[in-house]
Amino acid sequence: MFAVKAEPKKTEFLEQAKSARLERANEKKREEACIEIQAYVRSFIVRRRLQKQVREEFDLFFQPCNGSETIVPPKPAIDVYKLVRKLLFLYSDRSDRERLEVLCRYLVASMDTDSTRDCYISLALNKDLMLDCIQQIKDLLWLCCLQLKTLKPDNPNDAKSINLHLHILVTFTSTSTWKMLKNKSMEPLRASLNQLCNNIMGHLHQSGMYSALQELLSKGLARAKPCLKHATLSAVITLALRPLVAANFSENLINLFVLHILSVPAVVQHLSVMAPECLAVFMSNGLFKKCLEMLISEQSTRIVFYSLEGNYALCLLGNIIQLADIEKEQLSTGLVEFTVVVSRLLERCQKYVVNKKSNLTHWHPVLGWFSQKTDVR
Repeated sequence: MFAVKAEPKKTEFLEQAKSARLERANEKKREEACIEIQAYVRSFIVRRRLQKQVREEFDLFFQPCNGSETIVPPKPAIDVYKLVRKLLFLYSDRSDRERLEVLCRYLVASMDTDSTRDCYISLALNKDLMLDCIQQIKDLLWLCCLQLKTLKPDNPNDAKSINLHLHILVTFTSTSTWKMLKNKSMEPLRASLNQLCNNIMGHLHQSGMYSALQELLSKGLARAKPCLKHATLSAVITLALRPLVAANFSENLINLFVLHILSVPAVVQHLSVMAPECLAVFMSNGLFKKCLEMLISEQSTRIVFYSLEGNYALCLLGNIIQLADIEKEQLSTGLVEFTVVVSRLLERCQKYVVNKKSNLTHWHPVLGWFSQKTDVR
């Protein structure tokens, strides 16, 4: 009898204990959730406060001289380095694109001074800052390359920005314009700084600089009326050639040049009209012959063709034929290689040509019905 009366009390007690245990567990979860939410909110507020502080500091630091909209007075290079490090840490393309342009404009101007205190590249000679400074330059220049992919050369404002980013890329990939090195006391450092430029160029082309240059050339030249000016086109070709010259025209870099530069529609024709001095550089370096020597390998031709596919392989073929017409002397010594390369490219293009229209074909202005889409540009 007593056992029967005790059983409901025991069950009730266990239920109450279980309910209390669940309540404590839920309370603990709510507490942890509140702490996590607070942490996210506080970190967001701190980040926003830091971003605002850094951007205000940047704007104040690079405030133009009185009466000027762009000229910033010289600053100690170490102070510039510290501020650039902060900006790159929180860089947002939407918020900081104009600040990036202000910085690029200032850095280019700083290279036109012979003062080691103000010249930005002089930090690369400081053994304590050398590695960090070089990495900062690489990050900054790659950021400029990314801008070339997004800017539109047919927009006047974007065209100015493109020229600025190309200017800083040209400036920091060669010592030829560095005023600091015109001082005789700095001459012994020229070889080391040339190696630094080669190091920077190696980083850029491994990161994808040629792809950015191809995008810019395609947007500026593959249109009814080209919108790239002489200076812009010359800067792009200069940047494309510098890694080749520095690496003594290695096969890997020639392959990149062929894939990304010589495959741009009618680029040789545009160069002959707008920047003939660039073609003169092609000829002085024997670039036509070196490209043929690379493409004569059946494996190289196959890799290039399948990377470009039919449309841009045809553009590459057109540029090679025009280079051959310009460099007739080189053609006479490499006629066999030229014939083989042209034949292979035509044979591979033929694989995409079909006899009649269908749902899977597209009209190509040169090859007729084509099994690949043509580029809308």
